[in-house]
Amino acid sequence: MKTRLCVSTYGNDVGELSHRIGEALDAGAELVEARLDYLKLIEPETLVRVLKPYADKLIITLRPKNQGGLYVGDEAHRVSMLTKLCRISPAYVDVELNAATPTLIDSIKRENVKIIISWHDYTRTPEQDFLRNLCEKALTMGDVAKIVTLSSCEEDNLRVVKLYAYYPPERLVAFCMGESGRVTRLLAVCAGAPIMYVSLGGRATAAGQIELEEMRRLRGWALVKKA
Repeated sequence: MKTRLCVSTYGNDVGELSHRIGEALDAGAELVEARLDYLKLIEPETLVRVLKPYADKLIITLRPKNQGGLYVGDEAHRVSMLTKLCRISPAYVDVELNAATPTLIDSIKRENVKIIISWHDYTRTPEQDFLRNLCEKALTMGDVAKIVTLSSCEEDNLRVVKLYAYYPPERLVAFCMGESGRVTRLLAVCAGAPIMYVSLGGRATAAGQIELEEMRRLRGWALVKKA
C-alpha cells in the first residue's frame, strides 16, 4: 500500500486556509489536513461552503488545547462542528481518543465518513504496553489509529515503530515528534502506514515534520527498496 502524503495546514481565517489547501494540492499533496483550530473565527456554514470543493482530499481536524491544538471553546460545540462538517463527505475526520464517544462516532459513521482516532503525547513516549492498549481502543472505534509521541532517544522510536508488528499497517499511523523522531516518519512509510503528515512552505504543525518534497523523495526510495 502506497502511503498518501498529507500536508497539514492552517490559516487565521477561512480565506487563508482555503488558499493554503489549494496550494498544497497544487504542490502534489494527496491529502490535506485542515487544522480548523487555528481559525480565529469558526463559522460552520461558511466552512461547509468553502471546504466542500476539496472535500474528498481533506482530513478535518479541530484539535483541542489538551491534545496539543488551539481550540479552547466548549466541547459540545466542537463535537457539533465536526458532525456538521461531515456533510461535505471529507476523506477523514480526526477524533481524539478521549473525545470518541459512541454518539459522536455513530453520527460520523452515518455520514459514511472514515474516522481517524488520534492520541498524542507531547511530553514523552510511554511504555509499549500502554501504547498497544491505546491502539486497540482506537482500532475498535475508527478506521485508522493515529498514535503520536515525543521522542527523546532511539528507544522511544523503537517502541512506537514496533506497533506495526502487532497491528494492520494499513490501519495505523504511528510515529514520533521531535528531531530524534524524524526517522520514525520514514519508517512508518516503509511499514505501510496509510498516511504520513508533512509540511509545506516551512509551516510545520508539529516538531520534526518533514517537507512534502523531501518526503516524496524518501517515499520513492522506500518503495524501490521494498521492491
